[in-house]
Amino acid sequence: YWGYNSISFFAPHAPYASDGTPESALPEFVEMVERLHAHGLEVVLDVVVNHTVEGEESGPHCGLRGLDDAAYYRIGDDGRYDNITGTGNALDLTKPAALELALGSLRHWASLGVDGFRFDLASVLGRGPSGDFEPDGPFFEAVADDPQLAELRLIAEPWDVGVGGYRLGEYPDDWSEWNDRYRDDARRFWRSEWHALDGFARRVSGSADIFGDRSPWASINFVTAHDGFTLRDLVSYEQRHNTANGEDNRDGHAENLSWNTGHEGDTGDPAIRRLRDRRTRSFLASLFLSRGTPMLLAGDELRRTQWGNNNAYAHDSEVSWVDWSQRTIALTRFVRFLVDLRHRLPLEEEPAWFGSDGRPSDLRGGGHSFATLHGRGADAILAIWNGGHEDLLIHTPAPAGVTRWHRLLDTTYEVSHPMEVKPGGVVRSHGFSVQVLGAQP
Repeated sequence: YWGYNSISFFAPHAPYASDGTPESALPEFVEMVERLHAHGLEVVLDVVVNHTVEGEESGPHCGLRGLDDAAYYRIGDDGRYDNITGTGNALDLTKPAALELALGSLRHWASLGVDGFRFDLASVLGRGPSGDFEPDGPFFEAVADDPQLAELRLIAEPWDVGVGGYRLGEYPDDWSEWNDRYRDDARRFWRSEWHALDGFARRVSGSADIFGDRSPWASINFVTAHDGFTLRDLVSYEQRHNTANGEDNRDGHAENLSWNTGHEGDTGDPAIRRLRDRRTRSFLASLFLSRGTPMLLAGDELRRTQWGNNNAYAHDSEVSWVDWSQRTIALTRFVRFLVDLRHRLPLEEEPAWFGSDGRPSDLRGGGHSFATLHGRGADAILAIWNGGHEDLLIHTPAPAGVTRWHRLLDTTYEVSHPMEVKPGGVVRSHGFSVQVLGAQP
């Protein structure tokens, strides 16, 4: 359940505590962070320092407006709030009071042990006095100069809803950014769009066309997030089903770049269910085989569904809960395997691209299949991608130092079967599948 409306940037949500009281929320939060650290997990806090609960000018006086709204909010020449967040108001971090409020809250959470922050609608934070986005603006400079904050993981949702708010690839070098172009290009490729090939190959390779010389880890790669469909719904629905939200199914994105695999919603058809499972594994494999930082939506490893609801933020019910008792053992094991496989991948350099004939290719002109070669010699890994409906025969490249390829993964199956092929040999690639071959010297 992630419905929110910020009223205090310093206080954890009391109902998250075991007894639902404010007195328990903070110490239990600290204990949670400590336990996660003890198990080798970092904590990145999703923070909303771009707006408050007070809404538009006619909204309630329960916070900053009661103090001095002109010292905190973006206000236009007409005296109205600059609603670049879609919530009625937006903080103006060029103003000293607003900037210190945001920085103070971040320092507070850092003192409690969090390892980083993901900033909701982060472009708001970089809007300068003229309203333009400034990657070297006061907020970004203050964070970079703060010894408590500068070493943390800093992740931007690189847009807001105002004019000129979409700024993917323009944040400071030491920030990471949600890469929605990865999401969209992956969805297009895995629903078999002919002209998606080049874009998807660039996303798999680290999105240098977006981030330039920055580290590939600047790209937060994702297919699904708390906004939109879950992964199970992405392969099961083409239309949003948001009637339960009470807005006559008008809310949420109408275009999701999804394909229902032949039937809208749940079905007992075994062929459709098998293909949905294959496409699910291929989406997951894409995330973990791509250069960049993979982000997995909680519950996707369990095949969680929201029954086609792509805007479930306000639901505190089975629609948005993660039911751990309903986990799908086979898929959970598959995700664990992908995590282990990723640790073996040579992702430091961009991969080489090959066509289905085994020859180097720039992948221009469209298509459904290609291969990426990662690393060299005995460390080489070959990934074969087939986003089309048909099975294909793919010629494997023959790089120096490789005498044989052996299969590590085939998303056609829950459990991959062993297979070996000589370099230059032919591999059958099933539709909507990913294969990964490892080199033998």
